[in-house]
Amino acid sequence: MFEKISSARRRALDIGKNRSCLVIGPLGTYWRYRSTLVGGGGCQDEWDSAYLTAIGAKVKGLDLNSEYVALARADGFEVECGDAEDFDLGEQFDVIFALHVIEHLGSPLALLRNCVRHLRPDGVLVLETPNPFSFPSLVKGAIRGYAHTEPTHTCWIDVKQIRELAQRAGLRVETVAFNTPIDRRRIRYMLTSCLYKLGASLIPRMGSHTICFCRLETNREHNVSQVRSTQEVRNVEATEECNS
Repeated sequence: MFEKISSARRRALDIGKNRSCLVIGPLGTYWRYRSTLVGGGGCQDEWDSAYLTAIGAKVKGLDLNSEYVALARADGFEVECGDAEDFDLGEQFDVIFALHVIEHLGSPLALLRNCVRHLRPDGVLVLETPNPFSFPSLVKGAIRGYAHTEPTHTCWIDVKQIRELAQRAGLRVETVAFNTPIDRRRIRYMLTSCLYKLGASLIPRMGSHTICFCRLETNREHNVSQVRSTQEVRNVEATEECNS
């Protein structure tokens, strides 16, 4: 059984109600939800894009996995195949969701800079990533010597690092929340996640996942009045490296 959208995640998604939204990956778990989708929208309570569609959002997705992109398109969702570190959709959005994406990347800053180019001036970027100082991370790290078994994770990012990366990209972190969902896939997972959730209710900053809400810096030098091409971004990054 797959994990349901938690109340904290749902509150984050509700920001996209009746707004234009970009959902950046991952579609790797799409197969879990496909059997309950009806006409591309029958799984409103379980899959982020379907839930956003159900609350009136205009949703576009982005994912690197062409196979899952094709499946989502067949179910009626608008999804582009592209790399989160290097994409140019030629449009801007009210809200961008990058939920459990940044920890998979080789260049987290590239993701944030791409999001800046695709955000409208009053837009919001919502990031979610595993919390390296959560109860499950600390317990698993003490027992096994490593905290996560996901092979595609490249880094742990805490709140301080998110703030630094956001500032470098021309963003500011307005709000930070923590999310500890209940894992219903197995009874053992459910019991342990319930214990973690209880602990996080006492010390919220030790929740399993960190959710950050970011806005564009009003005094930044980045030009976000129009979406710049990917080549222009590379030129800017090369110039910054030469001047640093």
